[in-house]
Amino acid sequence: MSNIEIDYKLWIGKVVWKKTRKPFKSSLQKTTVKDVTTNPQSPKNKLAFTFIEDDSIVDCEICELVNS
Repeated sequence: MSNIEIDYKLWIGKVVWKKTRKPFKSSLQKTTVKDVTTNPQSPKNKLAFTFIEDDSIVDCEICELVNS
């Protein structure tokens, strides 16, 4: 695995899905990144996405760009 840091702010406005392909809170498999924040439920305050389609917060590291 690589130690390259990803600038998740560049993902704002892009469509992502979970690497597991499980649906998001909105029941959609693909959703649009609204912003990057920290996950308040993560013990390590991991970076997380918020989405246009619902109000969920999902760790960035478990998502990937749909067209990657």
